[in-house]
Amino acid sequence: MLTKDLLKYTVRSDKIFPKYIKPNDAETLLFARYLVESYRLGKGMKQEALTEKIKKHPKSGSAVFGGLNKLLEDRCSYAESEDVIEQTRWDYFKKAKALRNSGVMSVADFHRQVAEGSGLNFSTIEAQLYGDLPEFRIVQEFEDIDPEDLIHRYNASQIQGLILRSRSLIVTVRDKDAMKKRRLLQRLKFWRLLAEIEEEADQLKISLSGPLTLFDKSATYGSRLSNFFPNLLLMDRWELKAEIKIQEKILTLDIDSSKPIKSHYGSFKGYIPSEFKEFIHIFNSLSSDDRRGWVASEGEDVINLGQQSYSVPDISFRSVKGKTVHLELFHKWHETQLKQRVGALSNASGTDLILGVSTDLVDKEKLGEMVGKSKDVKGKIFTFKRFPTPKAIMAYLS
Repeated sequence: MLTKDLLKYTVRSDKIFPKYIKPNDAETLLFARYLVESYRLGKGMKQEALTEKIKKHPKSGSAVFGGLNKLLEDRCSYAESEDVIEQTRWDYFKKAKALRNSGVMSVADFHRQVAEGSGLNFSTIEAQLYGDLPEFRIVQEFEDIDPEDLIHRYNASQIQGLILRSRSLIVTVRDKDAMKKRRLLQRLKFWRLLAEIEEEADQLKISLSGPLTLFDKSATYGSRLSNFFPNLLLMDRWELKAEIKIQEKILTLDIDSSKPIKSHYGSFKGYIPSEFKEFIHIFNSLSSDDRRGWVASEGEDVINLGQQSYSVPDISFRSVKGKTVHLELFHKWHETQLKQRVGALSNASGTDLILGVSTDLVDKEKLGEMVGKSKDVKGKIFTFKRFPTPKAIMAYLS
């Protein structure tokens, strides 16, 4: 993700316009290729040395260098974690102090005894002592990327950086592909965003709250909202309008699919959050008797409950008898959607949908008040702490 100082844009009147790089610009593409190749060959180098080497390129003074370099830095992993390096440093400091207090010795003897038992010479230890500082980190691995994809990633990141500073967003999708629209809604739910959805024949309208409208953990929510954006790039026809706050001024960001920006997510297929993947694996690893023939999978449907309420199940369960039951989970950001879903579910008979509600959102008492006297809903809703357990779910599968 790009930091605020790396965002490039122009402001005209009350509108903000991100500055994009043309993916087919020969000169910029050549520079991107140089940067990627430098990082490919940079394994084993200190980050500071690698950056200094890159800066010798004449185009390193350009406005786009900082952004491209930051995106490549984010694709690196380093030799040791910060915690490991910090502990190792203190261990060496304590050993060195004990040696100094033990009496007078030559510098060579001091170096030898500090390094004793480590399998390293003193100069190597000295070089690694501050490896948790950015400039001293040693690049261990680099996640490769095509130079043209790096430019697309840069362009998308310019928009993502502005979205982090948004008050509200309205997304309009005009794709005719119903499956792609369902997938988009699933990703919306996976990122746990605050949204109101309106669907017409050929149009899907999603109104989203921005992080600046929230008081609690807005940075986390803003990151989720920003990470959702590349999903929108996978749609054929879309528009995004957002209110962005820059230097105490409210500006309008108005962009659409006419800009040739490619999503780095690749496609809708294959993505599922780790906690969902782990639950599905654990559930399906149970014996057939323990799960009574049910099989869990990623939710693929969008259920219209009426009253402008659309459920996007997180997980679906199918029995050997052909019955399907869907599970939709509600976390801290979903209070409005939960109230809507409970109201719609109480009027939607015969819907095989169960709702799991995080206790970070509401406790059992408040949930009971929300459900009221609706017996149908009471039998289809439960609370969980971190994530539902297979045992908790089995109680609702019959």
